[in-house]
Amino acid sequence: MNKHFTYIALFLSFVLHGQEEISIEGRILAKVVNNVTGTLLVATSKATYGIGVATHQLIWKQKKMKKVDFSSYTELENSPYIVFETKQLINSKLLSGAFNTQGASVILMDISTGNILFDSKKAGYKSVNKTLIMPDNRSILVNGIKGRELTLGKFECKLGKQVWETPLDKNRFLDAVKRNLLGNEKVFLDRDGNILWLNYGQFVKINSINGQILYEAEDTADIEYEKQKNILFTFTDKLKAAKLTQETAVYASDATTLKPVWKDTLKIYGNITQTTIDSNKLIAITSKGFNAINIESGQKQWEKSEILPLIKRIVPTEAGYLVAQEQFLTYIDSSGQKAWDKEVKISKSGDNGPIFLEQKEDKILSITSSFIHKIDSKTGANIWKDPLVLNSAIYLDRSLKISKNRYQVWHDKPADSYLVFSNNKMLAVKTTDTLQAKLLYSFDSEQIPNLEIREDGYFVFQKNNFYYFEKNGVVKYEKKYASTNKATFFGKTKDFGERGFDTYKATLLFIPNQINNTFKSVLVSTDLGFVTSATGFIYGNYQNYTGMYAKLTEINSIAVGTNLENILKRTEKGKKNDSSLILVIPEETQIKIVELTKDSGQEKYLKTISAKSKDFIIDQVEKILYLFEKGKVVVYKLE
Repeated sequence: MNKHFTYIALFLSFVLHGQEEISIEGRILAKVVNNVTGTLLVATSKATYGIGVATHQLIWKQKKMKKVDFSSYTELENSPYIVFETKQLINSKLLSGAFNTQGASVILMDISTGNILFDSKKAGYKSVNKTLIMPDNRSILVNGIKGRELTLGKFECKLGKQVWETPLDKNRFLDAVKRNLLGNEKVFLDRDGNILWLNYGQFVKINSINGQILYEAEDTADIEYEKQKNILFTFTDKLKAAKLTQETAVYASDATTLKPVWKDTLKIYGNITQTTIDSNKLIAITSKGFNAINIESGQKQWEKSEILPLIKRIVPTEAGYLVAQEQFLTYIDSSGQKAWDKEVKISKSGDNGPIFLEQKEDKILSITSSFIHKIDSKTGANIWKDPLVLNSAIYLDRSLKISKNRYQVWHDKPADSYLVFSNNKMLAVKTTDTLQAKLLYSFDSEQIPNLEIREDGYFVFQKNNFYYFEKNGVVKYEKKYASTNKATFFGKTKDFGERGFDTYKATLLFIPNQINNTFKSVLVSTDLGFVTSATGFIYGNYQNYTGMYAKLTEINSIAVGTNLENILKRTEKGKKNDSSLILVIPEETQIKIVELTKDSGQEKYLKTISAKSKDFIIDQVEKILYLFEKGKVVVYKLE
């Protein structure tokens, strides 16, 4: 009996702590762990494979992905859907649409089954401009070129069948070129589920059930929609009177009936450049300035404001608005006039990084890639003798690549503090006091570090160097591991998923033309370090699952069927494992894998693999090592 139990124990030990192998065909081209589901995708020259995180077995095989551009891999956050683009003849969606040539195609896949839900090329689209996911009715809208017409089609996700198709552009070829090059594009779903679409100066309202065009208008510069009150705002600067006076006409209509909400047509100074809804106000930014308009009455906050071209940021305050223009900051009072005698120069020419502005009581904190200012809100005078210079280089010395890689701001909301990284220095500054920014640490590299705001401090890493700073500035620990710059440690397989997905909290999720980076939660073997992000999150850009935790309230509208349970399980596991990080440490003849506890710096040895094993991925949430060898994937549990 004891012997029998010994055999069982040995077997369980092998299953739990040993390895499992999965056979695959072809040369491995790309690989990624899906953040949401944990499914491992492996693309080879023969097929694309899905390996289940729970079973460590092959769950699907897809042979219809040979022409896919795997670097375009995109996750739809909190859903099992992923998106790929196929390679295009002309490397511009805009131009391929205008000149009627084969452009970008889109493939939508359910990663839990491997089923292709939508293939724009098979659906007859020569080029796709924008794809819109509608989680509420589990369908997608596709805007692209079909034949010589700009066409909108609706497809049912589960079966991948077309529901309807509507031509949006009946004008001739040259008119389409003009709109593609010069126009704007926006889309909303109104309260009744109808589609409100601004497409290169043409506005259409479409019945989402049958595709019928309910209303159509040309010469529309912009639209905005307030869902609670169901009000549609349209802007046009094509009226004869508006052209002469450089004004934009603003109309407010009931989105269902399209009947006017305001008594009179409203006019604002300048050509419209951007709009947004702020509480009960419509904020309209133009080429000449901006105005705040009462949504229900159409009453402007002021008749005509100061001339404020090139607006980059507006922050409302109790007494007015902080307005950042090309290089300067000014304070606009509630009547639309400048409150300060002199503007404050907050940026140097050519610096195009994010601008952070905050006012508390009588103090204003301004952070740009050029300076940190502390300003008296009443007078505009500097509270410090001089601003803190972050970028001292002259314009000719600054390149876009360098600037992009050396400036980042995080907001520690509980501590009421901002952390600023610039030119290899980490600084901390508060709005509420008059103190200068405090130096936390000087790094050896100008590469932007990853930072996670913990309860008692900051966990920071840069390449294979790890730090923990207490909030008072004391360095709790500092760990520097072997450099990963040796050529022998670079894998040959492409790790796709280098670009991510912008998420909007409305009921719509866009797959934009230009996809920005987002967080990833896996280590990859191309640099034996971390997949980093260029996205400037105000509350930190550390690559973990905090973004998913914050959006759990919306997960029901996106995840479908049994996937919801699996996604929640993975999220909970991500929370549980959030206190540590798995590291990869290269040595002369081996690669050591250890677990680092973030708050204490304690290390725990997990595994050693050969230095020849250059092709692998580690799933941080499940603590799984995937090792890629010829004809197979080897799976190791790391706990």
